[in-house]
Amino acid sequence: MLNLRRILIIAGVFVCLAGRSYGQDTALRIASISWYEYKASQDEDGQIQKGAQTQHIVVHYSPQGKMTDSAVFNESGTKIKQFTFVHDPEGNLLEKTFYNQKAEIINRAIYHYNQQMRPLSYQVVGDSGKVLEKQVYTYMPDNSYEVRRYLKGNLADTYIYACDSDDYKYPLKVSKKTDSIRFVQKTYQYDAKKRITTEKGFSSDGQIDYWYDYQYNENNKIENKLSYNRSGELSRKYTFVYDNQGNMTEEFWYAKDDYLIYKQNYSYKYDEHQNWMLKLYYEGIKPVLKRMTEKTVNYYEN
Repeated sequence: MLNLRRILIIAGVFVCLAGRSYGQDTALRIASISWYEYKASQDEDGQIQKGAQTQHIVVHYSPQGKMTDSAVFNESGTKIKQFTFVHDPEGNLLEKTFYNQKAEIINRAIYHYNQQMRPLSYQVVGDSGKVLEKQVYTYMPDNSYEVRRYLKGNLADTYIYACDSDDYKYPLKVSKKTDSIRFVQKTYQYDAKKRITTEKGFSSDGQIDYWYDYQYNENNKIENKLSYNRSGELSRKYTFVYDNQGNMTEEFWYAKDDYLIYKQNYSYKYDEHQNWMLKLYYEGIKPVLKRMTEKTVNYYEN
């Protein structure tokens, strides 16, 4: 049996792809993007050796920039997953359908909005028409809103989002009424640019479960992520470095006393539109090439 949460996460990744910036030339309209994942290594002379293909992903976009469909292929080129997306004229996602490798519908996610285009409900319907998961949104006069999540018709979780304004995208506090997941409350702090600077999670005993501080560079990219334990002591530090195109080139993980425990490097080759066409992944404190991604981008004719 397919894991519903895994399916939703995969689908969510594709939705996020639609909003990403793939280059600096924003006048161009992207029609499709294909990613080809390979194992990779370097020989004694430092030459890159492309290994076996592990995955291939294709995403298509409308002229308005909205994702219309996507597919995942395995190492042998067999399509194993497919998604289709339907948007309204304002660009809001209305429907997302997931198919298996036989092009049979596994489930369909349906979205509804109010007059302010805020979410009203979201539900996942299985191939038999039965509702597997549903979320219902209720907005309060005090700039808070409630999300009730149902699984197979039974209330599973209720979340209360408290905001400092009517912009519901920036909650100050998130509370949970049931115990099906770890946290019972989250709090957020923002800077003047609406960037999260502090995120804390609290468990049922009122103690801090996790605590993250975020620091940004001049291009609004996260430069440092600081992780604290329950006692408020710094336990991990994550540092990120980016190139001029805004893509991450280095990732460092530090333990206490700035002891380096993990490092990953990324290298890119760009086309004339500043879209990366090749990405190399190096792992380890002494970087070793492990894999690579080749990407092709097709554009609409203006």
